[in-house]
Amino acid sequence: MKFIFVICIVLIGCYSADNNNLSSYDLSKRSSKDIEVDTLSKIYVPNPTYDFGKIKVGSKVKHVFYVVNRSKVPLIIYNAATSCGCTVASVPRKPILYNQTDSITAVFSSAETGMQNKVISLSTNTNDSPKSLTLIGNVVK
Repeated sequence: MKFIFVICIVLIGCYSADNNNLSSYDLSKRSSKDIEVDTLSKIYVPNPTYDFGKIKVGSKVKHVFYVVNRSKVPLIIYNAATSCGCTVASVPRKPILYNQTDSITAVFSSAETGMQNKVISLSTNTNDSPKSLTLIGNVVK
């Protein structure tokens, strides 16, 4: 009885393996158009660092960074996180299309004296996310 059961299982396995016609699916016939290669965007920031020089304590510095989308995939900036509460950044609300430029406005409010290095981290749909923008300078009395 066990022998007949084993023979039945083997025959069913052979039958189903024959019906899985994998040879009819030829990968060589697929074109590159069938495979989406470029799924991430590419961000370019011409001047990612801004040196505001010397400013007096208590003053504000405003700077506009420009970003360019260098890919056919729309560039999305999800968020701009700053290294401290003294820096605020506004980002575009809409995706940036291919070869288009948009701006990110950063405002630094000086409260302490000394050399300052404030980083804005952009969360984007790119390989190099987060992308960093930097404000540097010296705050004096």
